[in-house]
Amino acid sequence: MAVHQRNTASSHAQEPPLTIARVALYARVSTCNGQDPEMQLRELREYASRRGWTITSEYIDLSTPSGRLMFQIIGAMAEFERSLIQERVKAGLRNARAKGKKFGRPRAQVDADRVFALRRDRLSWSKVCRTLNVSKGSAQRSVARLPKRDGSAYVSGQEL
Repeated sequence: MAVHQRNTASSHAQEPPLTIARVALYARVSTCNGQDPEMQLRELREYASRRGWTITSEYIDLSTPSGRLMFQIIGAMAEFERSLIQERVKAGLRNARAKGKKFGRPRAQVDADRVFALRRDRLSWSKVCRTLNVSKGSAQRSVARLPKRDGSAYVSGQEL
């Protein structure tokens, strides 16, 4: 478990990200099955070593009431921080929508008349899509929006 602090005093200033130099490891296993935390610790030590981190402490065997309380509090604080971040993101999205910002990928521009003509010439949807370099859904949506022509009906992307 990597432990680091963020400087939140000036969120507008461009500061280089903090590099993690010191970490504490936490390993936990079920005591009912006689498991050993050494396997977890070995992998965590290797992970920290590859990144050049200094291991300051290793936490295992939370068997005391104060040890369990400590990690319960840390877990509750982490959950609280996550909830705050979620609220901020949602508020930011609401604000952006209120200002008229559009989200998501823009729809592909498809020449519906060209799709209609190619389908009228009995080209398959696959060939139409390859010819126009669009997806099948985009091609079918574009033609579905067209008004009916020459008494011929467009039904579910099949008939013209």
